[in-house]
Amino acid sequence: MTYKILVTSKNYEEGHWIDVTSCTQEEFLQEVERLFGKDDSDFFVEDAKEMIPFEFHHAGVQDQILTDRFWDWRNYCKEDQELLVKYMEVASDDEVTLEEAKKYFNFIGNKFDGLNLKEKRMMFHYINETGNVNCTLEEAKKYFSF
Repeated sequence: MTYKILVTSKNYEEGHWIDVTSCTQEEFLQEVERLFGKDDSDFFVEDAKEMIPFEFHHAGVQDQILTDRFWDWRNYCKEDQELLVKYMEVASDDEVTLEEAKKYFNFIGNKFDGLNLKEKRMMFHYINETGNVNCTLEEAKKYFSF
């Protein structure tokens, strides 16, 4: 599979597609520096072509970001890629590992099926704070309401 990322910056109107199929993170950053210069560190991912969506969003941030975890993620099978992205989203953390994701979802099962992202995050925090893996969404909502 080929992974291509369109990067743009606030100082450069046109973006550039970079093939990240086999390059390292260091090589990618060198290419970004070559394209945008040393002073333009505010580059961002505009699009990810021919990729399983790697659209991790921090809470309250609309832009798609390319996390450091991407460089591991691209080498995983499709199922593991999807599992890691799912865990990153509910945990609101782009530093988590595949091993953590597997452990967590093996622990809680399909508890998040059918929930929106806000509800998934609420359940995640409730389970982490209380250890109550058998909780319901209603219990989590009650727990966090003041």
